[in-house]
Amino acid sequence: MLLVRELIRRQPTPMTPCGVEAGRTKRSEGTCRMKRMDPVNADTILRRFFAASGHVQHPESLLRYERVQDHLRNYLEHIAAAGLTDTEQELLALERQFGTETPYVQVMGARELLHALPDFLAGPQLLPDFHDRLAQISVASRLAQWLCSRQLVQREDSWNDVVLTRAAAEQARRSPAL
Repeated sequence: MLLVRELIRRQPTPMTPCGVEAGRTKRSEGTCRMKRMDPVNADTILRRFFAASGHVQHPESLLRYERVQDHLRNYLEHIAAAGLTDTEQELLALERQFGTETPYVQVMGARELLHALPDFLAGPQLLPDFHDRLAQISVASRLAQWLCSRQLVQREDSWNDVVLTRAAAEQARRSPAL
């Protein structure tokens, strides 16, 4: 029996609006220059993002970023998962049947990750420590930008989530200390 994530990976190659297989361009016509959206799961995205953010040298900062990453992963599995569509929740339930402890990050991708970021910065989700909260805000803002710059999401389709993440980050910066 195939795992759910294997079925997802075997979906047909997405086509761009101009009918070219994603990842290819029509250079001769010059009409379509879209790049392929990378279909990696949220777990891989988060590992790559935090590895790319590994320039932090101070031991306390490293610990802070670990706490933020743990908090983000916990938020995705327990809170963001509840906000998914019925079909997406069914996928998570199927993945759980295979014994997966972290179905959200295994099944969901960049689009769902970006969509979850504004609520990750909502008052109840903000970390209590002031410096951890600042790191949380920074990570969420940079992750949204990183997803777009790496073309893991289509900027046009995800622009509302990017704007909402920026607004949530600004609101979180202004929120009083808990």
